[in-house]
Amino acid sequence: MDANILQSFTVLMFAVVVLAAIFFMLKKFAAKRNENKASINLNVISKISLQPKNHLFVVKVGDKILVLGVSENNINILTELEPNFADNMQNKSQETIKNEVISKLAATNMPQTADLSFLNFIKSSFKFNN
Repeated sequence: MDANILQSFTVLMFAVVVLAAIFFMLKKFAAKRNENKASINLNVISKISLQPKNHLFVVKVGDKILVLGVSENNINILTELEPNFADNMQNKSQETIKNEVISKLAATNMPQTADLSFLNFIKSSFKFNN
């Protein structure tokens, strides 16, 4: 009886070692595959929640800093900020960043083609009028 238990335990341990080796190899292969892909220089500077499913993101893509309006169904580029915006915001709080971004959005003179745009939603949410 003890020999059967020992044999079963040995087979089980062998199976665990084989599975661990397979997972280790898959992880190594996936890491090498991801290294070969061209990387995009993308950094999220700030996320501002407006409502549960509506957010503003300040992102740095390459050398551009963009303000993106993200809702449940789409993503809109609202404005582009000056390149030194990220450097100026590094040591500031999220509330300060939020105020800076909202004031810059209010100051933009983007053409208003639709009354239901995300920018109009933001302006109306924060009581900015043209």
